[in-house]
Amino acid sequence: TNRSQEIGRYCGNQTDQPPMMKSTGNVMTVQFKTDSSVTGTGFHAIIKFVYGSQQGCGGNIEVTGSTTTTISSYDADGDNKYENDMDCHWLIIGDPGKVLKLTFTRFDLESQGTNPSGEPECFDYLEIHDGRGPSDPLIGKFCGSRALGSFTGVGNFMWIRFSSDEYTDWGQYSRLGFTARVENRDPVCGSHLI
Repeated sequence: TNRSQEIGRYCGNQTDQPPMMKSTGNVMTVQFKTDSSVTGTGFHAIIKFVYGSQQGCGGNIEVTGSTTTTISSYDADGDNKYENDMDCHWLIIGDPGKVLKLTFTRFDLESQGTNPSGEPECFDYLEIHDGRGPSDPLIGKFCGSRALGSFTGVGNFMWIRFSSDEYTDWGQYSRLGFTARVENRDPVCGSHLI
């Protein structure tokens, strides 16, 4: 229960948006602590074993100096398609005083068509947040086969989630996936260091 390795700490009623976390390895410790006063209804969690950062599915990535780092959807069997039932989380960390720029060179994720307003409905999706985690501002949630181009954050952290559904025999299939470059850039209006 070393605090330096703590992924998250949660309390209160989070029924509407329950927390979801992913370990960086194949071991995780969950500690439930109560005090001597008021009690709540407790918690229920589901544990799922998935691909991890060792296979290229998520992890913490540091982008330093003028280097460019590439992230992509994981293809375990070499068929040029990402795997089903994936849930990959990347925390991209850039240099202090810089902003991160994410540029897509390939994007093809399964969608189920569009809703009445013309937005795609996603079976599989890529979610990008401007900050350290899923509660930070959402840049966008994307699927389908379209050129996404580039996104630049306002700071030196970016959190990315790639999710693919389970394969079923009624037509849900993985596609080519995504590849993106991440690099440090100078902020448009000077340094963010205070």
